[in-house]
Amino acid sequence: MSINFSIKDYRDYCHEPHKKKPYFLTVNSNGERFYFSNKKKAERWLSKFSKESTELYKELGSYLSSLYELNISCVDIISFVNFQKKRNDIDYYCERYWRVLRGYTSGIAVEIGTELYKLFNFIQSQQEFYRKLLRSHNRYNLKYHSIRVQIKQLKRLKTDFDLLLTDVDGMKKVTKTDVDIIHSELILDIA
Repeated sequence: MSINFSIKDYRDYCHEPHKKKPYFLTVNSNGERFYFSNKKKAERWLSKFSKESTELYKELGSYLSSLYELNISCVDIISFVNFQKKRNDIDYYCERYWRVLRGYTSGIAVEIGTELYKLFNFIQSQQEFYRKLLRSHNRYNLKYHSIRVQIKQLKRLKTDFDLLLTDVDGMKKVTKTDVDIIHSELILDIA
């Protein structure tokens, strides 16, 4: 199972049916824009990106299960309000994870880059909360060290996703002078 991507035709998306440029796939990520002018390179990149971003998203999902385990194992040292709030947040992101991965997003277009960064930030903030909580309790020393290792692994995953958009054959970064030159026909929102 992989996340399905769809490419929107810029001419339909922006109501500009008379654009003359034959083909540009524009990728938006973290406020930066990249483009391909070669359709074959863009299609190759898109299939590779689809596979690798799905694998990264699935790997992030494995951290959700560890958050459940942390939430339960810290029941002796966490307040009921924090316990319940953290559990509800984990439930929300688990449901969102399932919907994105299975394609049940109620007809709403999902930007995979945004989803990856939201899930990453959520997991990181939860892990930091539990790391601080466990640091002050000696009998949870093993859990404390394991959460530190998980935080480092999570940062590696974010770096892996960022690397998907670097050193791509045929992809060029849009500069201010390029904006007037490039009339994008196709747009793929990543983040």
